[in-house]
Amino acid sequence: VILEKGRKRTASVIAETAVRLLQIHKAGLEEMTDTYPKLKRLLTKVLVQRREGVTDKVRGLETFVGINSEDILLFLADKALNKKFSKGEKLVIEGKRTKGVYILMQGSVVLSQSGKVSGIGPIELTDKPLTQGLFGERSVILGQGPICTVTEREDVVVLFVDENDFQVLMERHPQLLRN
Repeated sequence: VILEKGRKRTASVIAETAVRLLQIHKAGLEEMTDTYPKLKRLLTKVLVQRREGVTDKVRGLETFVGINSEDILLFLADKALNKKFSKGEKLVIEGKRTKGVYILMQGSVVLSQSGKVSGIGPIELTDKPLTQGLFGERSVILGQGPICTVTEREDVVVLFVDENDFQVLMERHPQLLRN
């Protein structure tokens, strides 16, 4: 369509709830995106997210179960930043408050505890690297540092959502606190 020049127009719709579809002709869409550049950026980000598999990753996270995935995807397209971390870097550090949440998109991480926060002693929390997950939400929700360290096992790509933006998402979807 307008965002993918030269490609055939295709559409697939899967409705999780009752929906209404709005048909917008090419000329109308072009006029809207010319008039509202932020709309064009948002639509472009949504398209890129779909290509990169964000939809599947987000739907696979327990945190977002039972929440309209399209709303989450639009929110992430609008607010999330892509960030890259190198092997060995620490995404989240035990006891050190985070400034937002991280959704693992590519690569793998391991979780470990020094025991300083939990009082249990040093342990690895996973027997194999994780390839998906949401990290840092405890800091945002409780205002406390994480109970474990998340270390990159290889280079990773994450979506980062600032704590203020994640608070807005929790206000829209209180179920996030229960998940």
